[in-house]
Amino acid sequence: AFSYFSVITKNWFIHKVKKNKKRLEREVSYDSVDYNVEKDLLDKAESFQEKAVREELMSNLKIEMESWRPDFQKESEKKVYDAVMVLFDSAEDIEIFNKKAIYLYLRELTGMNTKQIVVQLNKMRSRYKSFRKDWDNGEI
Repeated sequence: AFSYFSVITKNWFIHKVKKNKKRLEREVSYDSVDYNVEKDLLDKAESFQEKAVREELMSNLKIEMESWRPDFQKESEKKVYDAVMVLFDSAEDIEIFNKKAIYLYLRELTGMNTKQIVVQLNKMRSRYKSFRKDWDNGEI
């Protein structure tokens, strides 16, 4: 009976220690917060002016991209263009913004392989470069 009681007690203490450890890992004391990290995050926050410029750039880019539609005659060009416009319109809803994820989204939307998509994106990329050059020079 004594050995049974010691095993039960040991398991009970192990359970309590694990539970307490999880709680300590999850919770942080307000006093132990590093305020330098918070200050760095505030310093890196986008200013109102930068945000306004970015939003203006995106709205002008969308208008510019809509003017590209008649130039894409081939079926593959149209598919990639439409997929890019879908991604562009739903940019706020997309959680992952890295190159692999974007290509995955484009492959799913178009049904094409990556090489075919890249060929069509290069055509769009050259147009974007000229748009960006005009934007940076203040012509737009």
